Amino acid sequence: MGGWKEFLATLEKIENNKTEKPKCCRQAAGIRTYFEKFESVFLAVFWTTVLERFEKTNTKLQATITNVKNVVDLYNSLIDFVSQLRTDEKFQEFVDEAKRMKGEDSEEYEYDLKRTRVRYLACDETRENEFIFTTGKHKFKVEVYFAALDKLHCELQSRCSGYVKIFEKYKFPIKYR
Repeated sequence: MGGWKEFLATLEKIENNKTEKPKCCRQAAGIRTYFEKFESVFLAVFWTTVLERFEKTNTKLQATITNVKNVVDLYNSLIDFVSQLRTDEKFQEFVDEAKRMKGEDSEEYEYDLKRTRVRYLACDETRENEFIFTTGKHKFKVEVYFAALDKLHCELQSRCSGYVKIFEKYKFPIKYR
């Protein structure tokens, strides 16, 4: 992910450029502020890893000598890749890489900076089964990281199932070709 600091520096130059329109400067400042947040850096690291793997697989899928069995195998390798990412250890690796990229040793999540809002209860409600995230890291991991990986996993399985049906139906001609 080379170029992250250069990207932010370019936004800062646009923001401070007196010859730019004020609207453009404000937009650059807003974008820079957004991308300086830890969550944004984390997502850049995460999606770079995922999309690099998808791009390599896509290149193999578009080869002229690909058959249905290869397509099924490639989809299964992507499904396995996404499943392997859904661990606390991989999440921590992405956190460490984001810290390194940001140039800071601390991870400051947006959730930790805001006050915890407490919902008023109706007279017949209790907080018995209510779940409240204790840290921003946990909230981010559950609501963003795991959610994205779960959605990717489901979509890949859905797309793969069609190729599996075709492969099972025409296994004999493909196998002995």
